[in-house]
Amino acid sequence: MANSPAPRDPRTTIAAASLIAGPLLMAFGDLLHPQESMVPTEQVAIIVEHAGRWYTSHLLLFIGMMLFIPGLLALAALAEARKPA
Repeated sequence: MANSPAPRDPRTTIAAASLIAGPLLMAFGDLLHPQESMVPTEQVAIIVEHAGRWYTSHLLLFIGMMLFIPGLLALAALAEARKPA
């Protein structure tokens, strides 16, 4: 008889998904982000010209960061469980 893997805890699945989905959304947000300038007038012009891209990229970055948090917390808990120093 084949050994079936132990059922996973739903928190483990959520943590693994957040460690994948969070950085992926942040990467898409970074790729979509328009060029930036250190000159304030040029930066305002870029924001006005590409307002949709600016909003979408920052929204993807924000959502990616929020999704990444459960994965980081689970990773910290795993590290603590394996070597509590």
